[in-house]
Amino acid sequence: MPALNESFSYLIQMVQSQGEKVHPISSSKYRCVCPIDKEKLIIERQSDRITMQCSGGCSLGKLCTELQIEPKHLVEQDVQVWQQTQIQEERPDYEKIAEQYLQKQQLPPFDPACLPNILCEYVTDISKVTDSAPIVSTMSIISTLSAYAMHRISLNDYFGAPLHCNLWSIVIAQSGDYKSTGLRAGTKILNVHDDYYDEAIAVAEAIEGGEDPVQLRKLKRKLPDTLTWQALVDSLEEQKGGLFVQSEMQSFFSMVNTKFNDGMKSRLTSMYDVVDGFKERTRGRGSTFIRKPYLSIMGVSTKEFLKPYITTEDLLSGFLARFLFFLPPASEIRKKRKALPSKGTKVHQEEWVSYQMLQSLCTQLLHSPERLGSHENMDNDARDYLQLVLDDYIDGHCAKADQAIRPYLEIFAKRWAPYHLKLGMLLQQVIDCRQVEPSKEALQSAWQILSYAMQSTTLLLQEEFNVSPLQDKLSKIIKYIAKRGGRVEYRALINSKILDGGPAEYDYTLETLQIGGRIQVIGSPKSKSKIELVDEQ
Repeated sequence: MPALNESFSYLIQMVQSQGEKVHPISSSKYRCVCPIDKEKLIIERQSDRITMQCSGGCSLGKLCTELQIEPKHLVEQDVQVWQQTQIQEERPDYEKIAEQYLQKQQLPPFDPACLPNILCEYVTDISKVTDSAPIVSTMSIISTLSAYAMHRISLNDYFGAPLHCNLWSIVIAQSGDYKSTGLRAGTKILNVHDDYYDEAIAVAEAIEGGEDPVQLRKLKRKLPDTLTWQALVDSLEEQKGGLFVQSEMQSFFSMVNTKFNDGMKSRLTSMYDVVDGFKERTRGRGSTFIRKPYLSIMGVSTKEFLKPYITTEDLLSGFLARFLFFLPPASEIRKKRKALPSKGTKVHQEEWVSYQMLQSLCTQLLHSPERLGSHENMDNDARDYLQLVLDDYIDGHCAKADQAIRPYLEIFAKRWAPYHLKLGMLLQQVIDCRQVEPSKEALQSAWQILSYAMQSTTLLLQEEFNVSPLQDKLSKIIKYIAKRGGRVEYRALINSKILDGGPAEYDYTLETLQIGGRIQVIGSPKSKSKIELVDEQ
């Protein structure tokens, strides 16, 4: 408050120095003559800001310039996340500003060319057939590999504990972007595998003296779609691990937040590191002990459905930070839907050479013995590349992030270096399955995936998983204006109902954006004014 008091006193003195009289309405509110157009000017000191309202419609930027004060000195520090230190006086191309803003809100499509050849071919073909984003099928097939790898591939000396290849991933895309279709195609090898063993188990249970159903269940790799904590414990007790596939990830978050599954988040969090043993009390069967429960998660959702379940508590607790988030751009294909597949398209995945080779690799992983790798066996090029990514890319990315999201981003960043190794170990199996330790080639490919997750997470924290109610309101207003060409009428904004409150809430949010130099309000009275985006460049 002392800083605001100084700014408030300075403004009053500046008006008086220009020969204008200042009339106190209260100790924090003064009336005077506007130094620009000589209309009535009200200067008021509020709890977290100073406002200046000219009855003639002079913009805040012009008033700040005239009175020789920077907009940042009109607001307390906690609101300055949204401020810009320079006010644009020239009216720019509002449609161009809006287009630039909207372009910042999405990443380019993930390029599968960075993947090992056989994976690149497989992902590219799935994207052609399903019209889904390449990152959906990329993470679906890599998550499938992680389910087959389970305890069979790990680094046994990663900072005092083994590092396993389990992955927790979520792809967030718009409705109609064929994300569920891409997920099904990417996990087809897993689905076919488990269908085969479900039939084998049914036969074994029907025929006395046949194969042991208990041993057959251990070979399944997919966890139940409808997940409760009890169902998960039962499946892990039978299978020891696998992949949980969810086409509507909001259902998963809704479930872990229910009172029925109280404590499930913390239990899942403890499972993430594949602990040596997990003891759980079951209903009706006493306690059960699961050795090294191995859980991979692969799901898709939309921002709108997922956002209500993402809380600040989750961001700070580290539960969400164990997920790799991916945010591909909206699909352009929705605008030109096809009635039939293109001629020459092989829609049956089983016919693809890439499918057959990856299926063979999965079978080989399923029946291979446990192989413990060591960081000491990694070649120098791979070790140097790992350190480069950590120092220059991961830590550098956090250092450059907005201060408002940096504390949350750093929680995610603690898991990114281990994820780089996990992805590298899985991709190494595609390149050369005789080696556990990732080569530089595998790590370079893994970095492209991780980099996409890092950029997606940053964008989600900035624009979607807003870390404060005020930031959420500011983001909604800016997006609304940008999607309408960078310029809207005040009355239309109030009637949009994008904020929960009434006109006072809109006015407070607009004042914050105006002080921050993100918008300017043109014209008077207020009900007939227009709100315009300000060029940030």
